[in-house]
Amino acid sequence: MLVALSQKALDLMIMRTRHLQISTVVCGLFAWINFLFAFINMLYVAISIHRVLRAIHAKIVIADEETKSRKMSQNIQSAMKINMQKQKKDLQQLFKDLKSQ
Repeated sequence: MLVALSQKALDLMIMRTRHLQISTVVCGLFAWINFLFAFINMLYVAISIHRVLRAIHAKIVIADEETKSRKMSQNIQSAMKINMQKQKKDLQQLFKDLKSQ
């Protein structure tokens, strides 16, 4: 009787140990799955931040190019004005020379 009770107690301990092992394995699997999801989420966040930074950089480059083109067009307009004024003075001088002759 005592042997049967001790055998039954031993069987219960082995069963509990197996349940403990199974639950440890299951918890380990859930931990790895959680780690994988966290890693994927981290990659997604990094890609999103990279896209945002790339878009900001593109807008800065476009604004810089617009500023350069605006300055260039202003320089061209001012050069054209100076050229027109110079031509106007040359024509006035030419008319004065023609009138004096």
